[in-house]
Amino acid sequence: MKSYNHHNQALDTQDKAYTDCESCVDSPSAEYFYTPPLLMAFLLLFTLNTYQIYWFYKNWAAVKRAEKSNISCLLRGIFPIFFCHWLFKRVYHSAHMHQYKSHLSARFMTFLYVAGFLALNALDKVMALLFIPLASISLLLIQAPIKFSNLHNIPGYQARTGLTQGEVTYLVMFSVLWAGVGYVAYYYGLELAD
Repeated sequence: MKSYNHHNQALDTQDKAYTDCESCVDSPSAEYFYTPPLLMAFLLLFTLNTYQIYWFYKNWAAVKRAEKSNISCLLRGIFPIFFCHWLFKRVYHSAHMHQYKSHLSARFMTFLYVAGFLALNALDKVMALLFIPLASISLLLIQAPIKFSNLHNIPGYQARTGLTQGEVTYLVMFSVLWAGVGYVAYYYGLELAD
């Protein structure tokens, strides 16, 4: 009987750790990468939703700096579907430590992101276009708790309003890509709707 009670106590402790964001309870506050929602929407649209790679990379780099951990920010940026829940959980935990009020949760944000991501990859190209906003909504909604967390955890923090140097570089790359697509379509008469 004693081992049974000991086992239940261990499970209760484990359950509490998972609900309290086990990896972020004692971790220092990160200065998360905040992108104003309108700018985020523009960047996601202009870059065909690939801006999220940069955004996830920058946020995992912030976590890595704050926790002095050995995580691969690049892999977490390229494969966000596997790691988005832990990032969203850290953000919400950090914001809730300062009484951030929201009806949304990290689980719901993860659901939106993963459902949109899977729909984009499972449906044909025309139908997938309808689901781009679903995958992006979670990234737009997470900006509020990021801003709240940064304002309360980082002394002297001011939310940015413009583009970072990395975003400018990203936009230049996509502008060249769009110009190349336009050149090919115009001069070679290729159909883009294939």
